[in-house]
Amino acid sequence: MPPTRNTRSRQSSVRWGLFFIVLAAFNLLTVCFSLILNHQLINVQQHTVEGNQTWVERLKLCDQLAEKAAAIATPANRVLQSRHTRPEEARSTSSAADFDRLLAELQHQLPVDLPPAVLSHLQKQLQEVQTQEAELVACTHTIFAAAHEENWPQVANTLVALSKEFDDVLRSLDDTRIDFRTCRSVFLQKQLQTARQLGRSEWLLGGLILLMLLGAVVYGFNMQRQMSRIEAERLRAELLLHESEIKYRILFEDSRDAIMTLEPPHWRFTAGNRATIEMFRAKGAAEFIAYEPWRLSPEYQPDGRPSSEKAREMIQHAVREGNNFFEWTHKRITGETFPATVLLSRLMLNDKVFLQATVRDVSERMQAEAEREAMRAQLVQAQKLESIGTLASGVAHEINNPINGIMNYTQLLMDRLEPGPLQDFAGRIMRETGRVASIVRNLLSFARPEALTVTAARVPELVRDVLSLVQTLMRNDQITLEVAIPDDLPILHCRHQQIQQVLMNLLVNARDALNEKYPGPNPDKIIRLSGHKMEHDGQPWIRLSVTDHGTGIPPELRTRIFDPFFSTKPKDKGTGLGLSICHTLVKEHGGTLIVESAVGAYTRMILDLPARQE
Repeated sequence: MPPTRNTRSRQSSVRWGLFFIVLAAFNLLTVCFSLILNHQLINVQQHTVEGNQTWVERLKLCDQLAEKAAAIATPANRVLQSRHTRPEEARSTSSAADFDRLLAELQHQLPVDLPPAVLSHLQKQLQEVQTQEAELVACTHTIFAAAHEENWPQVANTLVALSKEFDDVLRSLDDTRIDFRTCRSVFLQKQLQTARQLGRSEWLLGGLILLMLLGAVVYGFNMQRQMSRIEAERLRAELLLHESEIKYRILFEDSRDAIMTLEPPHWRFTAGNRATIEMFRAKGAAEFIAYEPWRLSPEYQPDGRPSSEKAREMIQHAVREGNNFFEWTHKRITGETFPATVLLSRLMLNDKVFLQATVRDVSERMQAEAEREAMRAQLVQAQKLESIGTLASGVAHEINNPINGIMNYTQLLMDRLEPGPLQDFAGRIMRETGRVASIVRNLLSFARPEALTVTAARVPELVRDVLSLVQTLMRNDQITLEVAIPDDLPILHCRHQQIQQVLMNLLVNARDALNEKYPGPNPDKIIRLSGHKMEHDGQPWIRLSVTDHGTGIPPELRTRIFDPFFSTKPKDKGTGLGLSICHTLVKEHGGTLIVESAVGAYTRMILDLPARQE
């Protein structure tokens, strides 16, 4: 009995279900392998950096040994002229001890994972250095012994042997340096080969993923409604750095640190210097000493403990142990809080115990630490972006070949098929493949290092290339892009990638502002990118503007948004360098970048650039 239509439909559904189960399983395996390969690459990079640093330190020890060898021989050379035998002998003996200590440290640092033959050779080389150093020291002893006896002819004769022994030590150290550099080169070459092998594995894995995706495009039209979007999660990482170094000393009234005294039994303030009055914004000493220590603090400390309870505990610890140094959050009389370090010292005066508190405001130090941390994060991020750009460029090159093949075969299908659904499907494949090829070209152009030369560019083409990279991002966030860029804008002389970088940064900032104001869909989630030509001092200019109806920028922050490291975003979403870099790039092109904004209403970033004189 032939199968019915329902039976065939169920069989087809089962086949499609099995197909997508296999596809999902394969994707899961490839993701796991990709994560494993990335982890191995990170480990190789970290091991390379650490190993290279270790070999550099060993080479520095060789340089120090050479200096110490010179320090051993130099006093013996000087004794013939200075006749100061004992001081010169002491300096030579001290240098010999330092030489032995450094040599022992270098011997201890030899890596045990080296091949046995190499390790044995290095140990013999260092043993030879030790033997020659012993001969050099013996020669200096002979010179100093003759000098004690004032046998200066013998001293002069022995200096010749001393020079030879010193040259032998330096020659052995040079051989050791050469061996270390060779070992370092072998180590780095081995790490490079490992990284290349992992890189080739990632290329192969990427090719397999691409083949599966292409298979899903060809065979998966009937399952389009069943496929859901895959949203990547961003990893958040925050580095906390708390360093404090306080050098304490006895200060007097003009000290920059706030110094105050407390007396039992209630531990109230009894005096404070001028810096104390200024720090806590008191009108005078009388107003300051009217406050208990915990009243000049917020109700709770950052760890959640009440300030009054914790302050008493810190005081009792200082009375018991003699001193107590800790970090504290203080509050001025005017109400502002600030971080500080406090040193409580127990003092005795007329058989009476009291405490001296030295308070230092560390707000500027913490801000500087935050800026240094932001710089470190930016440097790390720049290195990551450089690596990602290189990888993306390579992947894009590999994608181009199969894309061209698909387009050619699809064109052959379209030429042979009769008008109908199959030809329509082939046409859709051709259009989507062309779109992929366009995205790949833009990605290659954006990732490719750009020369510093200025070339002519059409603004609509620049904008079109940027939009091809951000349209999917905007569509995923349900943001509407309204673009009004006339085709008759003047020619712009610029560095293409830099202007594209500025436009992309402005669009991404507008997207973040809209997502912050409207987490979900909203009719007002619109970004408008417009442009028109204008004149400035009789010269043609081009004005581009990016407008969003997001959160807006408060007036007190508008003058700071172009400052380095200033950002209104959380630490995991911004380093405060994006607009600063954009502002610098625009200035290098002779243009201006200004902002117009109203809190809660809109933000408009206006980019003015000089156009080519026709």
